[in-house]
Amino acid sequence: MPPTSTQPPDGSPQPSPMALALEWVSRILAAVLVMVGLGLGGQWLDRKFGTRYWVLVGFLIGLPVGLGYLIWITRRLQSGGKPPEKP
Repeated sequence: MPPTSTQPPDGSPQPSPMALALEWVSRILAAVLVMVGLGLGGQWLDRKFGTRYWVLVGFLIGLPVGLGYLIWITRRLQSGGKPPEKP
């Protein structure tokens, strides 16, 4: 029985499962950093100006922005690397 090839029909090498997992880890980490970074920026503003609401604003903006990034990158990858079409 001949060995089966894991290469796609176009002949380009297929990345290993570990490489794919690490790509996703980096994408998710980037989204989490956006979410948390905006919240921490809000906390810094609260300390600087003596307020108490910027941290909440930062997290409320960071959450949809980070999730939006994950949705955007997932759609982009599902469409073969092309930018997703606008609805």
